[in-house]
Amino acid sequence: MRMKWFIIITIVLLGGCSNEESFNKILQDDRIETLVHQEEVDHGVVLFYVPAITSEEEPAARFEARFIKKTLFGWEATFDRGGTSSGVDDTKLFSQYIQGDEGDSPFPLLFGEVTDLTIKRIVIQYSDGVETEAKTVQNNGEHFWFAFVDEPTEKMKYTITGFSEDGEVVETIEEESIH
Repeated sequence: MRMKWFIIITIVLLGGCSNEESFNKILQDDRIETLVHQEEVDHGVVLFYVPAITSEEEPAARFEARFIKKTLFGWEATFDRGGTSSGVDDTKLFSQYIQGDEGDSPFPLLFGEVTDLTIKRIVIQYSDGVETEAKTVQNNGEHFWFAFVDEPTEKMKYTITGFSEDGEVVETIEEESIH
């Protein structure tokens, strides 16, 4: 009988998670309202989601990302996370930078919400000329982008440009890296 329970518990712990309820149990909170995307990375998965907001105030973060680590014994919540807000301005492209926090972390990460559905491609260009193409995702009525980037060694400006399907610039925002 003990062996049977051991096998059942092992299967549950090592099984994959794929929905808000499963991840909320791992995180031990009800932070995920709508799970938009799961990006598998070395050592786990990065969740992109719309947070559950319980107050009637405007949310501090409209969109969040969080790393969940896969261990030998199952999934483990980490403190690697961050959020971005759509704000009140007319920006069509929002960005947030998340620093790496743990040894197995896939971060740093640049990510953000896209509020203009004509944006199909996003490119990040650093002041030193290095370019990175972001991955864009549309799911569950949400549109966002993300790119795993290198940790900056010094403060550096970068430009995030959103392009339409035909290559026209729809939105450009300038940011400065944290160092």
